[in-house]
Amino acid sequence: SAMGIAVQDLGHYLDVVAKAQSSSNTSMEQLLEAYVNVGGTLRNLNVDIEESSTLLGILANRGKKGAEAGTNFNSIIVNLIGANKSAKTAMDELGVSAWDSNGKFIGLTETLKLLLDTLNDPSITDAQRNNFIAKIGGKTQMDTLQALLSGINEEYQDLYGVLNDCAGASEDA
Repeated sequence: SAMGIAVQDLGHYLDVVAKAQSSSNTSMEQLLEAYVNVGGTLRNLNVDIEESSTLLGILANRGKKGAEAGTNFNSIIVNLIGANKSAKTAMDELGVSAWDSNGKFIGLTETLKLLLDTLNDPSITDAQRNNFIAKIGGKTQMDTLQALLSGINEEYQDLYGVLNDCAGASEDA
């Protein structure tokens, strides 16, 4: 219910969660716990189940699971969309935004990719990079932001592809 999933879509939701369980270091129960804590934010931003399960799978592969992953992920999302002043200032300094010129959300994955590309610019020193990560992640979620950024390229593509081909996974589980 936190994700706003309609009854007729429950089968697909369970297929994605089951496939994420078998394709990353998490369980269905842990993913469901995560969604309790982050589902409302994801629903408000229209983030689909495949994208969110992929990002939660990346966090699980780095040891962040269950309710902890949901809470941490929610904090990062809030910072990425500019609801935290320090994070917004840092994002503005980098010229990265989760919103397009019309005020439409560009998506979590796209925002993380833009942020990663900008932070990897050779003109940014290690000290600057770490300072930006601290400001955007916040003092308690720097490691969560780093975990997401470290998995946003190839790992993301591989897991996202698997989760898009998940029909029947809940039956197999």
